[in-house]
Amino acid sequence: MRKSFIAITLFISLIFLTACQTKQVHLSIEGVNDEHTKGLKVGTTNVNEVVVDNTKYKITLLTINTTYNDNDGHTLKVKYEIQNKGEESITIQAKDLFADGSSIRDELVHLSQDITSNATAHAELAVIEAYPYFFPDPREELDMSLVISTITDPSTPDVIPITIRIV
Repeated sequence: MRKSFIAITLFISLIFLTACQTKQVHLSIEGVNDEHTKGLKVGTTNVNEVVVDNTKYKITLLTINTTYNDNDGHTLKVKYEIQNKGEESITIQAKDLFADGSSIRDELVHLSQDITSNATAHAELAVIEAYPYFFPDPREELDMSLVISTITDPSTPDVIPITIRIV
C-alpha cells in the first residue's frame, strides 16, 4: 500500500512538473565586438522579437537600452510589450538576472507590471547601479526569468527563462 502511494505521488509530481515547465527562450542581438570593446551597444538596440505567444499572453521584447554616466553609473533597460489574452489580470516580474554568469543583485532590478484582462501594456525592466552595488556589463549573455502570475492566484506562476546572446 505504501509503495503504491509513493508511486502515485511521484507520478502526479512528474505530471505537475512537466505541465508547469516552459521552454528556454534564446535570442541574439547585435553588440559591439572590436579590439577595445565587447558587449552591448551604448544607446538603444531595437529587437522586436516575440518571446512567448500562447493562449494566455504574448510577450515581445521591443528594445534594450544601455547608458553610461559618470554621475549615475550604468543603466540597462529592457522594454517588453505584454498582451494579456486571458480573463484575469496578471502581474509580470523579473527574477534571477545574470550578466555573463554573474548574478545581478535584486536591489538593482526593477520590473513589476500589472496588466488587466484582455489588455496590452509596456513593461520596462530597469537595472540601475546604486552605490555601493554595481552590476557587471553583459559582454556575451544576459539571462533572466520573467515570472507571470494571476492576481487571484499568485502561488502558481509561469516562469519563462530568457537568454539574450550578444553577438
